[in-house]
Amino acid sequence: MASRGFCFSAKEQATVSPEILKDEATVASISTLRRLFQSCLGPRGRCKLLHNGQGGHVTVTATAGRLLSAIEAKYPAVRLVTGAVAHHLDAYGDGGCFAGTLAALLVETGLRLPINRRLVADVLDLVAGESIRYLNSDAECPARLTVDIDSLRDLFAVVNGVTSPKSSSCGMTDADVGHVNRCIVEGFLKTAPGSRDTGSVNRRLQYICCYGKRSSSSYVVEGIFLEYPQLSTFQVTSLKPKLTADGTRVATVVYGASLSGDAENQPGVNYEVTPDVDFNAVVLQEIFGSVRNLVKLGVGIVACQKVIHPQVKHYLINDGIMVLDRLGLTKTELLCTVTGCQAVGSFHTAVTQSQIGYIENIVHEIINERSYLQIEGAKERIPTLILFGITEESLNELKHVCEAASLVLRQTIESQRVLRGGGVWQKQLALHLFRILKGNVEKILGEEIMHSKREAITIVETIANCFNMIYDTVNGSITELTDDEAAVSNSSTLILDSLQSAINGLKCAMFTAHLILGVKNLIVDVN
Repeated sequence: MASRGFCFSAKEQATVSPEILKDEATVASISTLRRLFQSCLGPRGRCKLLHNGQGGHVTVTATAGRLLSAIEAKYPAVRLVTGAVAHHLDAYGDGGCFAGTLAALLVETGLRLPINRRLVADVLDLVAGESIRYLNSDAECPARLTVDIDSLRDLFAVVNGVTSPKSSSCGMTDADVGHVNRCIVEGFLKTAPGSRDTGSVNRRLQYICCYGKRSSSSYVVEGIFLEYPQLSTFQVTSLKPKLTADGTRVATVVYGASLSGDAENQPGVNYEVTPDVDFNAVVLQEIFGSVRNLVKLGVGIVACQKVIHPQVKHYLINDGIMVLDRLGLTKTELLCTVTGCQAVGSFHTAVTQSQIGYIENIVHEIINERSYLQIEGAKERIPTLILFGITEESLNELKHVCEAASLVLRQTIESQRVLRGGGVWQKQLALHLFRILKGNVEKILGEEIMHSKREAITIVETIANCFNMIYDTVNGSITELTDDEAAVSNSSTLILDSLQSAINGLKCAMFTAHLILGVKNLIVDVN
């Protein structure tokens, strides 16, 4: 009798690909990725139209974040670059094209040198340390500036360093860029903590995106916006919610649990019922018991992350209570933040006074033929940027750019240090490396490296030329350099780069190139 049981197949041996950096396809893919990133740099950066072979969505972008989300890297060396750039963008929002360009450029030029790759990687590591030290030095680096947080000019220059290179992909003219910059700065200043705030430094500007108009129609308003299709999209409706006893606010309760009355929406709860009892009806009655308590508490608005049963809605509306459901997690958390209420996790327990939040003002707004409720909470004021774009694709690009600019502005205010943009700080760094080569090269090269001094000098020159290439690529509105810090600060067209973003982008690129150049074999587990 044949035995029965599990049948295990023998594991296949892992494949080993030797000298993967000598593979022409890998080198060609790194070069292609570099050209993609490099052609997006600076005010003259070009848009990319990305579309897969099977059809689907067409992405038009000049931003590294959207570029990475629309492409798929096949080769491991390329995935190392794209992964490093993606992590940099997650933390700093901007500088992805610079980091990707520099990383791929260093790998390309390093592979072309007739020098041992291990030595190239070691020198690259030493130059990275010297570059970071130089950029952190107020005394040595003339492109390093201190931001005056009371100066709107400086704030606009920081934002302009993010928005102006992406003007073409966002469909913006110079006038549009200036208007959007003002909106970003205005929204940022409205989210800055004030005397009435307690720990609100983590607030973020909210966005409503509408296409069909130029971005110069964008504006910033106080409050959050919740879509409310129950109201007319042709005429603004005057809202009269139930007010508190003092007549100044609207008491608000937010449910995180579903109020639909369905049995499957009660996880972790066991019921025992007789065959003649309708379980859903029992649950619905329990929900009614909970909302009747809300009427007694004088609640004016009931919001729910999920669904509210139609009969429960009808009961609440008849008692003069506004009902908002299907908000989703993001909008639910936002509403709790501005009102100060605590989301109710279950209707099995009675709502207490401490769980109630308050709204100071709620009005009906019609934006781009859609109805919204504009809500200003009693606890925190969060502004919303109403963004307009000519097309849906340019609007998606503009929102991505605005979010990056807001993050860069926040980081800049925290550090109060910036670098002059437009390729200037890269050029200054290249000049610094060339000065070291003419003077004391032992300053950055250790004793072991000095045994191969001639090769090491060639590598440093190659790295410096990479920074020069980036300056030549960017070379937008700033074409003349000077070591005079006053001239750097008083340029009529001032573009500033975040110091934190620039240094991390430099680390990301140089350390990724160091890692790739040190790779020899690729081991792939095929099981």
